[in-house]
This record gives sequence, structure tokens and C-alpha cells, in this order.
Amino acid sequence: LGAPAQRDGAYSLGVRGSHELYTVNVSGALQSRKSVDYDVKDYLLTQFQTHSEDELVHSSSSLYDDPRLSRSDYDSPIVPYGAYNGMEHNYYGHALMPYFKLAFTTWDFDMFTFERLSNQHPLLYTTMYLFEHHAMFETFKGLDKEKLINFLQYLEAGYHRENGFHNSTHAADVVLVFSYFITSSEELANTFTPVETLAGILACAMHDYGHPGRNNAFLMNTGHPLATCYNDSSVLENYHASSAWQLVQDPNSNFMEGLSPAIKMEVKRIVLSMIRATDMARHPKLLNLFQHKIQSDSFDLSDKHDRLLILKMAIKCADLSYCSKPRRLYLEWVERSVTESYSQGDAERALGLPVSTFMDRNQPHDEVMTKSQTGFITYIALPTYRIWSSYTGLPLADAVAENLNYWNMHKSIHMINDNNNNSNSTNSNNNSGRPSTSSIAASRYASQPAA
Repeated sequence: LGAPAQRDGAYSLGVRGSHELYTVNVSGALQSRKSVDYDVKDYLLTQFQTHSEDELVHSSSSLYDDPRLSRSDYDSPIVPYGAYNGMEHNYYGHALMPYFKLAFTTWDFDMFTFERLSNQHPLLYTTMYLFEHHAMFETFKGLDKEKLINFLQYLEAGYHRENGFHNSTHAADVVLVFSYFITSSEELANTFTPVETLAGILACAMHDYGHPGRNNAFLMNTGHPLATCYNDSSVLENYHASSAWQLVQDPNSNFMEGLSPAIKMEVKRIVLSMIRATDMARHPKLLNLFQHKIQSDSFDLSDKHDRLLILKMAIKCADLSYCSKPRRLYLEWVERSVTESYSQGDAERALGLPVSTFMDRNQPHDEVMTKSQTGFITYIALPTYRIWSSYTGLPLADAVAENLNYWNMHKSIHMINDNNNNSNSTNSNNNSGRPSTSSIAASRYASQPAA
């Protein structure tokens, strides 16, 4: 063999003997595709920015060291148990129960309406409902319902409402979608133990706790104390997990105090692993390992490690689920996400830093929306949901593809309009009276029903 073949063979054997066999080199794949828009490449590569470190780095910092998480955020009066009382017996119970029941029969659940109906407390009521729906209080007699209400209030208060996307409404949506997965999929319905179901609900509720409205790249590039604290490894995810778990240990909100030490440790292990799995830097490895398990038919559901892999994929897909929602809901989530991105761009500009791709509010808004979503769905959301749908049997990948088609149509219409505008500027005497191609396309586009 020649030197190149020997080198390639040695590399292949090395990878086959390592944990990287099923890890996609996303950076290399994107860089090699010349057809991908430059801004889209830059945006996606930023999503995968990472420093490899698999284990949780325990923080010695206080929960309240961050100025956005001052103790005063949690000094609001605690809702007494009688004010909640199982939801069926108060105003919220009567108003919200139909929405919850709808959530288990359709993918069209409107969390924005629920946000208003719950008086800006969607996470509290969603999570409490799911604890009851999944019989958590009956299964775990040691759970303290009053302290759980306290915990969820503290948790929801720690989600910053001023964030366009990473707020308690998003967290509530992720919790509900996770429950939808394990309720609606025959493949998942009997997969998880009660402890894993409990941990899964909690992980989804906690997964973005205290999010500052800035991404990991921003924190690392600006030398933020959190990035230093967690050694540039899954900075926000470790922070969310560590900070939220400190709430669990607070005497006023330690709702698991009555559980056995073994159950509490297992719940904590699963919660921390699931939250870290939401880091986009871990996305390629997780996705490809899951795909390999499917293709090789090697899932062993009696193995807790395989079940944990499914739980990680479930929270990952729940976190991305806005891309699969009906058109009206999907576009609202996109608008909120872009609004939050603009806020980070403003912060970067104020610090004299280059503004990150698709975070500059001075760029055409429509272009930012179209390009960012086309890239995100094409390279992240759609491949993820195709794999997830193939395992769960839930036909959600088609909904993601429909939303991608929306942006592709959007781009096509703009290209037609731009071409016609250029043509009109050089041929102003062309007045045939016939409808233009762009007007026909726009008419067809506008008449398409929302997904």
C-alpha cells in the first residue's frame, strides 16, 4: 500500500477503536459543501462550538452570584397548598384542563394561549398536571406536593421573562412535548421506569433554568465567569442543572426529601445527563450514536444506559419541537427566537465585538428569519426528527419538512421578485398587461394552507 492508503487505514482503525466511530465531523461536512450559504455555515458552526469535556464540572459558585439571579427573584410569596389543590378545584383547573386534555390527543397544543390563561405561570401548572397525569404522587409516596409547588414557583421565577425564547413558556412546552412522546408513541409507552419518567419531567422543566439570553459561544468568547467556572464545557447546560438542583435542596422546596437516597441519586443522575444532552456541541455524537443503535437493532431496553440514551434523545427532540409545530405556532417561536438573538447582538455591539451571524437587528429581518431557519432545519432539526420519527413511529419529521418548505418557497418568491425588479429596471417599456410570474407565485404561496 502507498503512504496515503496506509495513513487512511491507520486512521480508520483508530476511529473504529475509539468512541468517535459514530460522531459526525459537522464542521468538516459544512466546510466541504460549497453550495451552503456563507452566513448559514458560520451560524451553524457557531452552534457546535465546543471544548470536549464529557463530565459535569461541579461549580463552587453560589446560585445567586449571577446578577440576573439575585435572591430577590425568589422572595415572592409562596402559593399555599390550598390555592392549588389538585387544579380541578380552582379557577385554573376549570380554565386549563381542556387544554391539557387536548395536548394528549393532538400536536396542535397552543402554549402561547396557555401562557396567557395561566397568568404567566405555564411551567407551574403544566408540570403539576403532568405529575398527576403520570401518577407520580401515587407511585412515590414520599413526594411532598406543597414543596413541589414551592419548587416550581422558584424555578419559574428563575426563567427570565424578558428572554424572547428561553423562558418558562418554552420550558413548559418542552415538558409537555416530552410527555406527549412517552404517551403517544407505542415504542416509548412502556419503555421507562417510574423513576425515569419522574426524572424526565424534571429535566425538561429545569433544562434552561436561569438562561441569560446569551449562548455558550458568547459566554466563552467574553470570558464570562460562568465559562471560567465550568471550564468552557457545556457552560449553560451545567449551570442550568447545577443551579436548578440547588433549588431542590432548599428546605422550603425539597419535595423529594421523603424519597430514599437511592431514588434521589438516580433521579439526579438522569436529570443532569439529560440537561447536558441539550448542548448543541454534543448534538452530532448523540444523534449518530442513536442512529447506530436503530440501524444495528442493538437497543436493549433492559439496560438503563440504553434507556438513558433514549431519554437524552427525547429531551433533545422536545427542545427542537417548535420546528415541527403547526405553521402559526412555529412562526411565533421563530419570531421569539430571533428577538432574543437580536438582544445578544446588541450586547456584542455594545462590547465592541463582531455581531454574531443572524443576530444583527440592522440586517433585513426577513433575510435573517429565512436564512437562519433554512440552515437550522436542513442541517439540525430535520435530520434529528427523521431519526426520531423512525424510532418512535410519530410522523413529526413530515411537519418539520413542511416548515422547511415554507422557507424554501419564501426564498423562491424573493428571487422571482428580485429578478423581475432587475428585469423591469432594464426593460421599462415591457407593458404587456399580463400578470407577472412573481404575482402568480405569490398568489399560489399565499393561498397555501398553514401546516
